[in-house]
Amino acid sequence: MATSAHVFSGENISIDERLGAQVMRKVIFSLLILTLLSPVTGFAGCILSSVKDARLNLGNIYVDPNAAVGSVLFARVITLPTSGLIGLCYNSSAYEAVMTGAFSTPNADFPAVYESGVPGLGLRVRDIIDESKSLPIVRSLPPSDYAIIVKSIKVEFIKTGNITSGSVNSGNIASFSVANLTNRLQTFLTLSVRGGIITRKTCWAKQPTTINVPLGNFSSSDFPAIGSTTPAKIFTIDLLCDDNKTPVYISIDPLGGYSPDSGILTIEPGEGVANGVAVKLTYENGANVIFGSEKTYYGASDNRLIIPLRAQYIRRGGVVTPGAANTAITFTITQN
Repeated sequence: MATSAHVFSGENISIDERLGAQVMRKVIFSLLILTLLSPVTGFAGCILSSVKDARLNLGNIYVDPNAAVGSVLFARVITLPTSGLIGLCYNSSAYEAVMTGAFSTPNADFPAVYESGVPGLGLRVRDIIDESKSLPIVRSLPPSDYAIIVKSIKVEFIKTGNITSGSVNSGNIASFSVANLTNRLQTFLTLSVRGGIITRKTCWAKQPTTINVPLGNFSSSDFPAIGSTTPAKIFTIDLLCDDNKTPVYISIDPLGGYSPDSGILTIEPGEGVANGVAVKLTYENGANVIFGSEKTYYGASDNRLIIPLRAQYIRRGGVVTPGAANTAITFTITQN
């Protein structure tokens, strides 16, 4: 009986050991799964897949010294060469975006604007998550799972006072960081600048940047034949210059559409617009304006440069029907 009991006891032990091993494997496997999941479900933090470096190449920039203090003189959007997913964040991870290096000195008069190294010129970096906000940013990301996706960064240059010519600081501008799974800030994006010579323009627009030229109201009977025109309205592009020796290059371009014929601007499309007419734009001597082509000018002895232009309606073809007949041009000042 004792021997028989020993045999059965051995078999039971063997079976129990196999079952115990299976149970143990299940327990260990479950513990491993919980361990892998616990940093995401139990803690805040981010897992980064890459680190990006965005570089701003400014080159030579000409700025208008007559622009209003506080206005944006120019802006640049830096597109990342390989945009896309940078990381995943969980449970309201910490996020920080700050100015760095030579660009970390704030301007005393304009919030979120930093010194550029050129007197009278500051810069502002827009947030990559919420472009309506500017650096510095210290906040928490949304409580839900959040994907960090960066496509571009916008940098604005602000007039903060009287501008003199000079070089923009070089080096790092800003860094963007999030907390990792150990709650330490880890940089995932840096922004740097290389080069940048700011030159004060020697000529600038005297009048407001928008010039309204009312051409008048006319009847379809005022256009009896193709090519018929209304009386021309004269307006001027008026510039002030530091001297009268530096050449100024002016180009005129349509803001909307234009005809293949030089000097003809098409009417802005939309409901209730006139048909069969366009706007003819000429110089004072009657020569048609050639859009996109630069003309060279020099200032007068009083350091003013006045460019007279003439605008008038012209019948282009078909039946003339009444309606709004508006168009617009831009003029660009270029200096060496």
